[in-house]
Amino acid sequence: MYLVTWIGLLIALVPSTISVFRFERYGNSVKIRLSIVIWANCIIELVSALLFISGVKNNMPLYHVYIGMEFFLVTYLFSAILPNVLTPARQLTLSGAFVAALLLKLLDWESIFEFPSVLRPVESGVLIGLSVLYFLSVMKSEEFINLFKSANFWISSAMLIYFSANMLIFAYTDYLAEQSMELFSAVWYIHTGLNVIFYSLLTVALLCRTPTAKY
Repeated sequence: MYLVTWIGLLIALVPSTISVFRFERYGNSVKIRLSIVIWANCIIELVSALLFISGVKNNMPLYHVYIGMEFFLVTYLFSAILPNVLTPARQLTLSGAFVAALLLKLLDWESIFEFPSVLRPVESGVLIGLSVLYFLSVMKSEEFINLFKSANFWISSAMLIYFSANMLIFAYTDYLAEQSMELFSAVWYIHTGLNVIFYSLLTVALLCRTPTAKY
């Protein structure tokens, strides 16, 4: 898992570095919010790597913080991509409900040290749904959009591919760990490959120069 930890950090550094140098050029809220998502993920990856170096074997408490932060920031990002669907009030309600569910796990303190095998797939399902809604909005739109030059397209593609492919991994992580650590490690190497695809697509989104269309 040592290699997985460092690949996760290094691949996140690519778009985060690009966004730092190009941030002043971002004139729309989508790329600004995307940059915040990437920076937050990069910080979590860095803290996770430092904990690994320090000999901390169980970083699940940090992982719970991460998915709560991720859910809030990604839905915040989608509220700029789909402002008519995910209004600020709906985004806050959705995020508040998810964070409340995470906090309820504190009632059973030991569960905070276990993988959130229920909440992670729930998060994936919501974000997959938002990605699908974006593509539906594109198909219904009468405005011509060059998708390959649209940051919204690359962001939604990244979210759809990443969370769709990882959903079963998230749901069966505990089961895989019980079977064998070799199988568990092999599956999480696949997860690392999906991370590479995810951040690569987000990098393309950051490099898109045309204005982001709103629906």
